[in-house]
Amino acid sequence: MLRLIADSATRDFISDPFAHSKFIAYAESAERLITAVIGDNNLDRGFIQIKTTDDAALFVKACRKLRFWGRKSQVQVKEQVQNAHAM
Repeated sequence: MLRLIADSATRDFISDPFAHSKFIAYAESAERLITAVIGDNNLDRGFIQIKTTDDAALFVKACRKLRFWGRKSQVQVKEQVQNAHAM
């Protein structure tokens, strides 16, 4: 897993849809990798763990909304705080 975390393409594959408030489906085995990239406290309702075909159907239904808008405000606040600290 350390090799995946160090890989920029892997980090981008996880962080880009997160930053753009996309719904994200994942397997339980990927949770450690996801939290290593975006942080332990950032798994929200826009992340849907796929264990069954019902979970997959839930994910497809959620994607009809295009974005998990609840995350957008969280990401913007974090960016503003980070930018304030950079100044």
